[in-house]
Amino acid sequence: MDQELKFLSENKDGSRSTILFLHSLFSSAYQWTSTVHYIEKRNATYHFLRPSLEPSQITSQEVCIRLLAELIAKEAIGGKAHIVGLSIGAHIAVLLAHQHPQLVETLNISGYQGFSKCFQPLLPISIYLLKKMATLHMEAPPFSFAQSRGVAHLLLSSDTVRALPIKTIIYVGMRPDLFNRPNDKPEVARALAKRLGGNIPIQGGKEMGHLWCIHYHCEYADAIVDFIEDWRTERPDRKFHAL
Repeated sequence: MDQELKFLSENKDGSRSTILFLHSLFSSAYQWTSTVHYIEKRNATYHFLRPSLEPSQITSQEVCIRLLAELIAKEAIGGKAHIVGLSIGAHIAVLLAHQHPQLVETLNISGYQGFSKCFQPLLPISIYLLKKMATLHMEAPPFSFAQSRGVAHLLLSSDTVRALPIKTIIYVGMRPDLFNRPNDKPEVARALAKRLGGNIPIQGGKEMGHLWCIHYHCEYADAIVDFIEDWRTERPDRKFHAL
């Protein structure tokens, strides 16, 4: 298993705190390039840490969380970071905050997924087929069915986390899919908020899809910074609202 975590570290000198971005499955640090660009345009002085988690590193929850904890402890300003997690990155963010709360300042979670008990046995094969389709006609490291079981285990393990004493916000991409169903489910977000405890705000919008950082870079950047800085002024052009 690959033990070296590749990452990008940007804008550290003169920054007041660190934002760590956790990408979606089979993506990389470069998923966040436009989001980081728009945060910089706001003249927000943040240090950006963007790890690229290899599929082989996500197959072991223990390895994944350890690598991220070591990265924050070594590279983040003050040894702590604001965590932004998208899709599987949201699940990893919850596990990271649960196991290492001393390293986490805030949690910004988007695209957290829920899986019914009927579907859970099918999750590994779904992940395996998704990887096959994502890398069709591409040169990519081998990804076994055993590894897909590891990824599935990580996704399901985050549902066991309870009562996080960390400032958190949850976003839900509600744009309908081909079957006219919301990309992300508000009821999953509400169940997560209830498990984590406290008065956790949930925001969603019908224009926002599951990977809304790709389509609405500026909106995502504003949402990240506004939450960190406790910005309470409503923006009339926002595409999301309280659920």
